[in-house]
Amino acid sequence: MHEFKLKGEQSIQIIYDILNFLNLVDKKLGYVYFSPNTFNSTASLGLARATNPTTGDPTFTWTRPGKPYSIDPLASRCQMQIGARYTF
Repeated sequence: MHEFKLKGEQSIQIIYDILNFLNLVDKKLGYVYFSPNTFNSTASLGLARATNPTTGDPTFTWTRPGKPYSIDPLASRCQMQIGARYTF
């Protein structure tokens, strides 16, 4: 933040923010990961539900999951914002 004094008690403040600065430095450092399958937490782990036909009890089988996390394309970008405030 930088402040510029004007006449009397008047001033202007300029604010500049950089969001996800690591992505500005290196493209691979600022990745933001998220789990795209949040409604079914067992699917991202590789668990699939199957019912035992003889007893009716639920059983789970495990398969190797692909990639449980995805990269958020918008949050992984470097973003900048500027603001100003006039005080009188």
